[in-house]
Amino acid sequence: MAKTKTKGLGTILKIDADGTGAFTVIDCVMNINPMAREREEIDGTCLEDTLEAMAAGIEKATEFTFKEIWSVTDHASDLVTTAFAAGTPYFWEILFPTTSPIAQKFSGFVSKISPETVEKGAYVTRMVTVRRTTAITYGATSS
Repeated sequence: MAKTKTKGLGTILKIDADGTGAFTVIDCVMNINPMAREREEIDGTCLEDTLEAMAAGIEKATEFTFKEIWSVTDHASDLVTTAFAAGTPYFWEILFPTTSPIAQKFSGFVSKISPETVEKGAYVTRMVTVRRTTAITYGATSS
């Protein structure tokens, strides 16, 4: 069976800023670097071993980044800025544009907002980093 290829165009990023389950789309996202899934490694190698004896540990709290066209008057951009100021986890969804849309769901706090170089002939953008605080789940998108 051939793999179904998913294009990035049409991917939607959402934030639930108040914990009510009402998600807001963060408009004008230019790219998203989704989280890696990574585990700690536990070294159980003894002096008499001739090969490392590694075991899988807990999953690491990885991060994702996204680049957005930023405007101080935009409601969604303001939600991201407010989330950074709060320093507490918010609910996030990355909705991938498949025939049956699947959302990657998790909680995380905004750990960094990095304005990018302002240039003539280009939009004002910023990179946002979110540190995950819960496991990633997959399912239908929230409203």
